Amino acid sequence: FQEEPVASGSVGQVHRARLRAEHALDGPGGNLRDVAVKIQHPGVIDSAFMDLNIVWKVVEFSENFLHMTVPFDRSDFDAVIQAQMDFTREAFNLQRFAKNFKGERRIRFPKVSSRFVTPEVLVETWESGEIISNIMEDFDNAKAKCQEAVTALEEKKRTVQGKLSKILYDMSMKMMVRDNFVHGDLHGGNILYSMSDDHVTVLDCGIATSLDKRTFAPFGVFLHALCSGQTDTVVEYLQRFNEAN
Repeated sequence: FQEEPVASGSVGQVHRARLRAEHALDGPGGNLRDVAVKIQHPGVIDSAFMDLNIVWKVVEFSENFLHMTVPFDRSDFDAVIQAQMDFTREAFNLQRFAKNFKGERRIRFPKVSSRFVTPEVLVETWESGEIISNIMEDFDNAKAKCQEAVTALEEKKRTVQGKLSKILYDMSMKMMVRDNFVHGDLHGGNILYSMSDDHVTVLDCGIATSLDKRTFAPFGVFLHALCSGQTDTVVEYLQRFNEAN
């Protein structure tokens, strides 16, 4: 167990570790022994909800005196925050995403075991790759230091961006249109990319969402209208969604 964390966020921090052979995630004597251990910061729940009370007082002031509107209520917002702080929920989301993307070579999710998860601790497979936001920064930094190689670097950057764009587009469309189960925090810091075998691994699945049954079918009609340039239908369904909320 490496005591120095490899990453730290607002809710918890991550340490690298190796399981004993009898506790491998794929069964005793298995190969899945290198793991990431996600540990919740002490007291984070109390401090988070104390901060939320402050946030909602500001929101209340804004609504009363600045006549601003908020497109959701407190219970919905608090439910999202609560879900992010329960690592058993993240484990469930990881397993569901893994099932939805089973057989998809280019898109992976860390594996977890119900034996090694509590609301405060989550053990998942250690995944290789580099954070995609860092990859783009590395290209830009190298260009600044070595002007004579700018053309080659820009070409390589465009190639990597093209591959990533295709993978991430396909992944997002599958989540939204086919599965109706969407990662709610899908930024560049939560996606690893392995150039050697051209796949991404999606991390930090504590927030995930779905459209309810009443909205999912109309959303499909709206999306089709948007892609086929049916402006009147797009406007009609935007108004419907707005009235429903």
